[in-house]
Amino acid sequence: MFQNIADQELEQGERENKTIVKNKVKEIFKLSNIFLYLVSFLASTVSFGNLGSPFAISLFAATCSNKIPAGIIYILSGLGVLLKFGVNEFLTYLFTTLVFIVAVILFKPKEEYEDRNEKRKLGKHLFISSVLVKLLSVFFGPIYIYDIVTGIACSILSYLFYKIFVNGIVVIREFKERVAFSIEEVMAGMITVTLAIVALGEISVYGFSIRSILCVLMVLVLGWKNGVLVGGTAGTTIGVILGIAGGESPLVIAAFAISGMIAGILNRLR
Repeated sequence: MFQNIADQELEQGERENKTIVKNKVKEIFKLSNIFLYLVSFLASTVSFGNLGSPFAISLFAATCSNKIPAGIIYILSGLGVLLKFGVNEFLTYLFTTLVFIVAVILFKPKEEYEDRNEKRKLGKHLFISSVLVKLLSVFFGPIYIYDIVTGIACSILSYLFYKIFVNGIVVIREFKERVAFSIEEVMAGMITVTLAIVALGEISVYGFSIRSILCVLMVLVLGWKNGVLVGGTAGTTIGVILGIAGGESPLVIAAFAISGMIAGILNRLR
């Protein structure tokens, strides 16, 4: 009798373990997560002017801060850096992430409330890791002030975009689950998706740029849903990102800002 009870408990434990594994696999390959993986890969191939790409490491740190399984994002971001920027930039990404992981293990980050997007304060760990790797790479060769300033600037950008991605990732993952998002989350999600759209480059259909169409559509929707202020701000922000990362002319900033404001005005008049 005791043997039968033990066998039943063992079978029940095995069924529960299989259910847990099945649920985890479903969570990993959920549609919103797949879209997040795509955004991570595309954004990691975008350069920020002459400063390289600070986005891959920022995305990885943001997923860790949100307590999201970051393995797939880590691999895809590294792959994007490798394919777009070559071995040297990939090694920088690899060493920076390794130093970042070691720093998180050695110096426990501050835990925030579970209802906050940034559940763990990892910005300091990210900034220090990025600065260390950038400066060490400079000291192994001829030392130029320009390289030192560029390395520090890239580390600052990594920290800033980490703060943006922490809020933007939430919008991507919970778009169909949450009824409302704050303005900060909406703007952060918009910037995150825009960086992925920039990676499309000059791809066009019948002479129409896919990148421009998607960005204009996003600005119009934000202006229509949230009013003139959000529409104008969203248009200006997207225009600046396209100008710096996408190489567009300064007139693009004004065009996107005006588009967002017009959508906001039409929303008021409906």
